[in-house]
Amino acid sequence: MALIPLSAECRLKGKTVIDGVGMRLGKSGGSLIHQGLLLFFTSIAASIPYVGVIVVIVISIWIMAVRALFQKMQKMEVV
Repeated sequence: MALIPLSAECRLKGKTVIDGVGMRLGKSGGSLIHQGLLLFFTSIAASIPYVGVIVVIVISIWIMAVRALFQKMQKMEVV
């Protein structure tokens, strides 16, 4: 959604960077968080409630970011 007002070339470059960097950061960040929880709680079953809380927090932040982006796009009259 954030790439819509850009030119075709900038959109292609932006998508490439987001896909490459975002995918790597997402996978490694998730692995680090889960490994940290496993080290602290020593079992998957003991860390599940905390993983659930983290997931709810991340989804909430994601929803707020999408709403903020939508409001900015409306101000630009792109949507």
